[in-house]
Amino acid sequence: TGYENQRIGNVAGARETVGSTVVQKSRIKCYNCKEFGHVAKECQKPKRVKDVAYHREKMLLCKKEEARI
Repeated sequence: TGYENQRIGNVAGARETVGSTVVQKSRIKCYNCKEFGHVAKECQKPKRVKDVAYHREKMLLCKKEEARI
């Protein structure tokens, strides 16, 4: 009986994780197309060319992250 409860607990926990991930995905912004709801790996649009604007944005994000530390 101890294992039964553990199994049920794990399934319930997995459902919670899946549910919260869906909620969080609505806030995720794709680095490829800049739209919300998915990540670049899941993006259906063609890969964005890594131009000057891309590298500038990455540099600014790194500086912003360093400022927090």
